[in-house]
Amino acid sequence: MLATFVMGQSEIEKLKKWVLARNLKENIYSTFVVTCAYVWVCLIKALGESHAREHFLFAVDCRAHFEPALPITYFGSCILGCFNSATKSDLAGEDGIAVAAEVIRNGIQGMKDDDGLLKRAANYFASIQSCQPAGSERIHSSAGSPLLKVYDTDFGWGKPKKSEVVSIRDTRTTISLAERSDGQVGVEVGLALKESEMDIFASIFAGTIKFLS
Repeated sequence: MLATFVMGQSEIEKLKKWVLARNLKENIYSTFVVTCAYVWVCLIKALGESHAREHFLFAVDCRAHFEPALPITYFGSCILGCFNSATKSDLAGEDGIAVAAEVIRNGIQGMKDDDGLLKRAANYFASIQSCQPAGSERIHSSAGSPLLKVYDTDFGWGKPKKSEVVSIRDTRTTISLAERSDGQVGVEVGLALKESEMDIFASIFAGTIKFLS
């Protein structure tokens, strides 16, 4: 099943405050970070499989992070995967969402280090290959981004009413991200799961945030 879940502004702000209160490091957590952290933890709980270690992978636009800077005339992309890991016991624990947010935030910050990009590029495929998805490790990933503004796209017959990344059907551990189709502040999260898994995820997704305080 393909389904879309919406994170509204009030839920996102609640998550940011909750994560900040538990990490006690006065870090700033972006909408992307807390949304991915929340969905990652909910998805782990919904799938309920036994994996000692969980990984979360997403693409990062690195054009602005090079030293020396890329020339202003540079035309093209410069995408690198940001690979983040944590134990399932930490992610499934009472403060699992805060743990996930800190892991993802640290991964993004690491790519802004002076030599972080080159180190990650050199070790990227080795990191992926070191995982054992069929064994004690599992890789989750994200596709798309709210920054792509898919709902602003107009090829001449009007803007889209609904956008989905259908390629996520190939795995139960990939999510898609987009801005809200109704123009409100927030994020749309797309998933492709078995019907029984989707029911469990929907319950966890809707219920968990109600008890965060």
